[in-house]
Amino acid sequence: INQAPVVLTRTNYYTRVDSILHMQVCNQDMAAGEHADLLALKSRLGERSALWKEEMERCESQVDALQVKYMEV
Repeated sequence: INQAPVVLTRTNYYTRVDSILHMQVCNQDMAAGEHADLLALKSRLGERSALWKEEMERCESQVDALQVKYMEV
């Protein structure tokens, strides 16, 4: 296949540079968005872990109270 040589004019050059820069900015925005999503996920996991720990402590204290009542019977 014979292709005509590409003539790189100033307009073509700047158009290509703009396209490359736009792609880089988009990639950075995507990475920043993914980073923000990861931070939000870590925060939610931390909250869930704290809630789980509180629930376990509450359940353990209920079990302890029930064991005391059982021993009294």
